[in-house]
Amino acid sequence: FLEKARENLQNSYLGPVRSSFRNYMRRLMDEDSRQILLTTDLDVQLERNGQARELGYFSAGQTDTVMLCMRLALVDALFGDVKPFIILDDPFVNLDDERTVQALELLKELSKDRQILYLTCNSSRTL
Repeated sequence: FLEKARENLQNSYLGPVRSSFRNYMRRLMDEDSRQILLTTDLDVQLERNGQARELGYFSAGQTDTVMLCMRLALVDALFGDVKPFIILDDPFVNLDDERTVQALELLKELSKDRQILYLTCNSSRTL
């Protein structure tokens, strides 16, 4: 019964998480959704050269970007139409300048309908 309940829970959230996650990945990393693999345990792999690669294969900046997308997708799936506040503590420290600009633009857009508490210690990563 516990296994069945676990599967039902995973299946009810997996579709919405996948959809939101792929949307955020397209916006921040210009990723083709066919190259994003999301397991039932919410482990992320990205396809490169025909092979699925775990996040440890990628740079710290790419990994941070993927994990930010996953956090935002989980918030979307878990809260639905409710828009909870989001706290981010210097999430872009490993991103290059171009990716930081994209991520800040995403935060600006998200902040139109939800409250975001964004902490950073570097003025180059401010909104």
